[in-house]
Amino acid sequence: STGEVPVQPFYGMMNGEFDTLPILMGSVKDEGQLFVYELFTKPIGKTAYNALIPVVFGAKNTPEILKAYPFGEVDGIENSTDGREQFNVLATDLLFYCPIRNVTRGYQSKIQNFQPTYEYKFTHSMSFDCWGPDYQFCVEDVVCHGSELPFIFNVFTDGVSINYSPNPDEVQLTEDVSHGWTNFITSGNPNKGLEIKKTYPEYKPSTDAAIVLDEPTTTINSHMREKYCDMWDRMG
Repeated sequence: STGEVPVQPFYGMMNGEFDTLPILMGSVKDEGQLFVYELFTKPIGKTAYNALIPVVFGAKNTPEILKAYPFGEVDGIENSTDGREQFNVLATDLLFYCPIRNVTRGYQSKIQNFQPTYEYKFTHSMSFDCWGPDYQFCVEDVVCHGSELPFIFNVFTDGVSINYSPNPDEVQLTEDVSHGWTNFITSGNPNKGLEIKKTYPEYKPSTDAAIVLDEPTTTINSHMREKYCDMWDRMG
């Protein structure tokens, strides 16, 4: 063995070229925020936003992308005037949420007796600041890349020197998330073992269901971002 990865991992998974094991994977609500705001340190106006789309994606795809992600129309933000907010949504779909859907459907279609897959979306905005002064764009009503990690590893009671003060909902969310991962690690099923509040659905293309992790309400949603993911899958 040369120690080299023989194929690009994304395509390897999509084509079923891996040892089949149960899989638990997911994303957070604003995966793109950290990367977009690091790249563009100042607000982006409408003219610049509309000019950047064809530069990145080409003239052929621009009309459809601008229709799907128009400047100023961002879910949860009224009258957005900063194109970075829309780029966050676009990048979250393009680089995180939709590839997870794409690769899962790919290997499930290639493997006859595939192992179960469970998908999650983490949507909780932390009440405390764990980002520091250089990443204030990840604080307050934003769920940046990696925001689920304090809850997965329960940094609140692990004895480390950094001290955060979670609210009661976040204490419960820590239990929800860490129990799911502990169950998965020990049994291959996030629902088997420690108590969880909501059953993780097994992913199937027909239902396209994922657990949406938040407190005080964790839900099961289906066909999230479907029209956007269909567009990206079609564009390739």
